[in-house]
Amino acid sequence: THQTKNFNLQTEQARLSGGRYTKYEAPKYPEKVKIEYFLHPLYQKEVRVVGRWDYVHEQYYLIDFSENTIYLPLWMTDKEYCNSCSITEQPRCSLKALHELCTLLNKD
Repeated sequence: THQTKNFNLQTEQARLSGGRYTKYEAPKYPEKVKIEYFLHPLYQKEVRVVGRWDYVHEQYYLIDFSENTIYLPLWMTDKEYCNSCSITEQPRCSLKALHELCTLLNKD
């Protein structure tokens, strides 16, 4: 098990997934990836991958960064996809939809 300061991969996976994840063993993921998403603070940086797993409908790399392990969505390493992302003057999501999402997330 890969462990870093204040982080236990097995505990975190169990806590977040509720059993709905697929863990991949090396070499099912690359050793390093480059972050292509231009709004990510590590844009254009190459980072070391220590794991990969699927959670519900999202796929993530677990990357080693500054004595911590963080989750990075796979799409943030896809250059073609990230090049299609842009900032627009008009939001793509309505204010009503954002309010509905907020209400849903705040339910107990």
